[in-house]
Amino acid sequence: MRLTEREFDEVMEKASQSKDVVLPDPGLIDSVVSEPLDTDYVLVHNDELTKKYDTWVKTYGYEDFESLYLSSRADFATYDDKVYSRSNEAVKATSKNKDIAKLNLVQRTVMRRGKPTTLSFYQDPNKGTQQSNSAPKAKSDDSEQQDVTGFYTAGDTFGKPDQEKIKEYMPPETWYVSGSTRGKMYDCFYFVNGTQFSTVAGIKHTKGLLTLGFVATPDKDSYYLGFYRSLKKLIYLAYENDMGITYKPKVAEKDLAKALFDYYGIKERSGVYTQKDLTKVLGEHVWNKQ
Repeated sequence: MRLTEREFDEVMEKASQSKDVVLPDPGLIDSVVSEPLDTDYVLVHNDELTKKYDTWVKTYGYEDFESLYLSSRADFATYDDKVYSRSNEAVKATSKNKDIAKLNLVQRTVMRRGKPTTLSFYQDPNKGTQQSNSAPKAKSDDSEQQDVTGFYTAGDTFGKPDQEKIKEYMPPETWYVSGSTRGKMYDCFYFVNGTQFSTVAGIKHTKGLLTLGFVATPDKDSYYLGFYRSLKKLIYLAYENDMGITYKPKVAEKDLAKALFDYYGIKERSGVYTQKDLTKVLGEHVWNKQ
């Protein structure tokens, strides 16, 4: 399923008009936000993040970015005496799921559209809360899996990857891969939902320009969303690191790529989108534009 720019806007409009609690897709939040998010970072930088992403915060009806971020990580929420799961369908307040028996239930109350909303999280009492922007380490089969939803690169600093991690986290043969996983990558980045990789992207670098070497998703149906998120994130990373971007969309990607590049003001020439100096088209952060 292709996620065009128009469809993206329709999702946001629906969220802003919804009377129910909207629990944002954490992958969608991470694909838009350029900062290395974790709970501690959001707490410290809440004011500046709220100002920077004011449009998104208001779209979901929250009063600040911290509330939006927490809602994207919550397991369920209580609003108007009803309990809503991430699918936004009413669920029972109690659960018989044995998997959560040893977890602590942590709750936070935030304001959404002028009403108190209780966000609930299941947390493992034996695990820490610190997170890194580097790809999560592989876990042994007998260890408990931790929710590591977020965006990661193959090293602590973009462009300085751990080559062993790149090798370890290459997509399996069963995945749908567009592009080539061969050759040296400038870096790789990963979108993770829960404990599972949802998208793996390889980045190539030449003469100051970044491009997608490959994008891989568990199946073809989820590819277009993975591609959209990866291309958008690549634009941010190039912008933040004073690099340019170039990409030649494949036939099936043309409509989606055009919608995204048109939004950012990046021009196409002979089938290739190239922008050596992104400050000429982006200026200040594009998501601040009305």
